[in-house]
This record gives sequence, structure tokens and C-alpha cells, in this order.
Amino acid sequence: MNLDPLPPAFVRNVVSYFPNGRRWLADLPQCIAALAARWQLRTLRPVASLSFNFVALATESRHGREVVLKVSPDPSVIAAESAWLLHHAGDDVVGVLATSTDAYLMECLSPGLPLDPASLPEDRQTAREIAALINGLSRSPPPANQEALFRDVAQDSSGFADYSRVFGDRGPVDARLVDAAKRVWCALVTSPSPPCLVHGDLHHGNVLVSVRGDGTLRPTAIDPHGLVAETEYECAAMLRNRLGWCPNEATLARAVTDRVAILADVLALDARRIAGWGFAQTVLSACLEALATKGVQDVASLAAAQVLRRRFEGLGGKA
Repeated sequence: MNLDPLPPAFVRNVVSYFPNGRRWLADLPQCIAALAARWQLRTLRPVASLSFNFVALATESRHGREVVLKVSPDPSVIAAESAWLLHHAGDDVVGVLATSTDAYLMECLSPGLPLDPASLPEDRQTAREIAALINGLSRSPPPANQEALFRDVAQDSSGFADYSRVFGDRGPVDARLVDAAKRVWCALVTSPSPPCLVHGDLHHGNVLVSVRGDGTLRPTAIDPHGLVAETEYECAAMLRNRLGWCPNEATLARAVTDRVAILADVLALDARRIAGWGFAQTVLSACLEALATKGVQDVASLAAAQVLRRRFEGLGGKA
């Protein structure tokens, strides 16, 4: 199968993050052709925002329905994502239709619009909607027979050391901020709440408003990482995302602070740990972006990190 030229940023990401990236890209057309034949797919159309995995809309010939194909350079990604979605199968998550070692097929959500607040009142309502999803999806331990599929977040802090090794004190993320975030991460993983099976990346872009089985529009989770962590960890992704609407630093600080308070209230969780995970994860995300691109594009997320650090320390945490 011939593919249109892949976006340069996608190619860079795959080559930078995956040891087998170049080989995988070279084999991708043949892989997609085999999957299309197996699952009777036609008119594959890659999505515009390819990042680290190949994702395409397609039509399933057998039923004539629209579906979404996801292919990854890392089979463990496919295994964890599809297992998490199947474990939570229902109206709150996108449905999985078929799986293989390197890909899975899922339903195409309609209208599939991401949560995208544009004001402080909208942001507060969105925070409550995501908190409700977290409450339903991120409270239970991993299934005993599938624990090996899901990575424990205690293993995920190597990005801090990689960043320091590459950039020293002269990188795009302040070295003092990196050191503080690493200390907070280590403190949180050494005194965890009970571990749960969490989505791991439950931010606004991974929650799509869609028509579900009962005909109503509901927030629906997509693209899980599938991780083992405390529920407070799950709150962090939404704290740093969709802040570009904030007109100034004061509004951004208010929005982030309100998000922490809403999550803590709705979920009855420790606001200090929510803020701490938000701070540590946001800085780690910036470090990983810098390692891949030599820069940090999402300036708002670093501003959020500073707010979260102050909130963490204000609640008695030590950074």
C-alpha cells in the first residue's frame, strides 16, 4: 500500500523515541496493507495530527461503518492500550473492534469533539466532567491476570536524568525546576496511595464528546497509556493541558488552582498529592519534549508547573 508522505514531525518523533523507528517506518506501508486485508478496510485516511503512532480513519467493507486504525512501533503500547479499553468496555471509553500484536481497530466516535474550554466557567465545568471520568475509570486495581501488561509509574522518572545528562544546566527547562520535580516525583512514588489501573493521559484532547449507546452525548476516553499508579497521578494530565485560552498569568493561575480544588473535591483525594503529581509530570513532559525537539513549545504548561509547585508547597509539600 502506498502512503502519502508522512508528516516530518511524526517521522522525527518515531525515529527519536523508538530504537526500531526507521525500520518500522520503512515497513509501515506493507504492515498497513496486511491489516487492511485482514480487517477488510478501505479508503484509509491518516489523521492530521500524527504524533508517535500511525492513526487513520477507514471504512470497514463488511459493515460499511467508519472505524479508526491505530498502529504503533512498540507492541507493548498496543497491548496495554487495547487491554485497558477492553477492561473498561462501555459508554465511557471508545470501543475496541479487533486487535493484533502491533495494531488495534476501534469505533469512530461521532461527533468526537475534544473538551475545549474557552473561559474560566467552562474550564471549571470541564474539570468536573474529567473528574467524573476519573472516578469511574481509575479507582480499581489492575486485573490479577493482566498486571504484566501495565507499566508501573515508579519506573518512569528516567527522563529527568536523561534531560540533565544531555543539557546540564543550559537546557530549555530550568535545571532547578527539573531537580525540584525529580525530588517531588521520588517522594510521591515512595509513599503511594493504593495502586490502581489508570488511563495515564486523561487530558482534554483524550476525552471526546460523542453519541453513545443510549443516544446521549457523553465524554468518552480514548488513547490510554494503561498504567499502574495511584488515582492522584491520573489527575495530573488535565492540569497542564488546554490552557492556551487564558488571557494572562493571573487567569492561568486561577484556572490551575481551581482544577486542583475541583479534582480533590469530586474525587475526595489529597489536593497536595494531586498538585505534586501535576508539577512533577508537567516538568517531566517538558523534559521529554526538549529531548525530542531541543525546545519546549507549550509555554503555558511550564507556567502551570510553577503554579502547581506553589500549590504543592502551600499545602505542606516539599519541593
